[in-house]
Amino acid sequence: MIVEGIDLPDHLMTEHSPLVLYRIHDKDYSPLFFGRTGNYRFDAPDQSFGVLYAASTREGAFVEAVLRQKTGRSIRIISRTCLATRKLSTLVLGRPATMAKLRDNGLAANHTNSETSSIEPYIISQIFSRALHQHIDRVSGIAYRCRHDNEQVAWAFFDRSHTLFDRHDTPPETLDLDEEWLEDLEDRYGIVID
Repeated sequence: MIVEGIDLPDHLMTEHSPLVLYRIHDKDYSPLFFGRTGNYRFDAPDQSFGVLYAASTREGAFVEAVLRQKTGRSIRIISRTCLATRKLSTLVLGRPATMAKLRDNGLAANHTNSETSSIEPYIISQIFSRALHQHIDRVSGIAYRCRHDNEQVAWAFFDRSHTLFDRHDTPPETLDLDEEWLEDLEDRYGIVID
């Protein structure tokens, strides 16, 4: 099946998302935001649909929202000032979402490879995302491995899946105040939080 010039299988290999996901976001906005900027990996290249990014774990949310930012240094220094503008929310789905599996055996089955979730710039990833969005299977989004920690699984939800989210739990504290977790992140990723 050719969609947007991308050769996809007639039926996508899919997987179900967890019911609880994590998302790091700007402290002044709701975590339930489907962006249309075209700035991120699986955004629509023509801003024709929105995408919400989340992860299976807190660490996955951190690498997707914070660690992926380039510091220009050999040692990654994460600013507490930056972390003071972010919160970690829990997103709760009413039922699992059916996602195109772009990790593990889903890569070959869906006619792609790991470059789709790691290549820069994002042009190819975004074209692939739009093809998946237009596929007859009408998946809710994409499951993929985080580029900066491939042990972590991230989820890119298309805006048509907005009704799956029952609620979100957002703490009053910003990320810079969770000292114990920040120490764990420094050890895990060899970063400095300053």
